[in-house]
Amino acid sequence: MLVKTPESKIFPATLYYGLSGLTIGSWCLGYRDFLSTDARDFPDNFKRVINSNPFDFSIIEMEEFIEGLLFALNKVPI
Repeated sequence: MLVKTPESKIFPATLYYGLSGLTIGSWCLGYRDFLSTDARDFPDNFKRVINSNPFDFSIIEMEEFIEGLLFALNKVPI
């Protein structure tokens, strides 16, 4: 899913269920993987759309994100 913040920041996020239960996953543009020493280079057009990541959230912003996500999920019929 794509998440849009009140400040119009957008980032991709996923929900997945594993051994530890329901988890929210995401990634950031500056991520460095274990196979490369270079940061991933995304096109500028992509960076204009995907322009944020939840790893920069404060504790309060993360709590508000979770509350908003729970509110949205509760609107979906089971």
